[in-house]
Amino acid sequence: MPVGDSTSERRPVVLFIGAHADDVELGCGATIHKYRHKWHCVTAHATRSPRNWTYPNDPWPEPSVNWSSPVHQALGSVGAGESRALVDPFWVEALNGHKSTLSARAYNVRGFLQSLQKHYSPALVFLIDRDRHPDHQLVYDIGKYMFDDVIVFRPHRLEPFEPNFYVPIEQEDLEAKVQVVNLYKDLYLSVQQAEAPYFSEEVVRACAVMDAYPVRPRTTLAEAFRVDKLSPSAACIF
Repeated sequence: MPVGDSTSERRPVVLFIGAHADDVELGCGATIHKYRHKWHCVTAHATRSPRNWTYPNDPWPEPSVNWSSPVHQALGSVGAGESRALVDPFWVEALNGHKSTLSARAYNVRGFLQSLQKHYSPALVFLIDRDRHPDHQLVYDIGKYMFDDVIVFRPHRLEPFEPNFYVPIEQEDLEAKVQVVNLYKDLYLSVQQAEAPYFSEEVVRACAVMDAYPVRPRTTLAEAFRVDKLSPSAACIF
């Protein structure tokens, strides 16, 4: 669905779908920043994170954004135009000691992704990859069949990943991503009282250099992805 802005420009909608708050920024933050003026970037996470991590009282399925929260500050710093989150009652039940069933969670996530598809009719979807994390598996397994054009991302490189698509980025795009990573690092430390290896500025910078090697000398910095399915019309938005 094209979106009109204040200059009457019509931009393609691109969905960035992760399982948790932080997935999209870690996997696609520099790409969002690069295309923030060319695309209408909509980020979404489809399983619920702790309420002191993310934004409380998000309505679903209506789009909502509260830029005062730490997570939305992170999204805003990389140029995301909108953000959506699934208010997952099964996640809340799990907090209260009631184990949610996989089928119930799958139903909830499927409904959320269907609402994104219906509301935005995206030109392209960046979808979190299937790795050993059960939430990532759930979102990928549902999303890969729901959308026509899908590019897959990894939020971190703690497991093997075989990319075949590279987005050249500039230093300013990388710096925007680093800013987000540092914000999440501080937020995670304050909530969990521990550090996470993927919230590392050094790792983010190293990956940007490493991911550029397959496309050198075209660029010295890049974000790497895997194309699952990409039509010529979707490829033309780059």
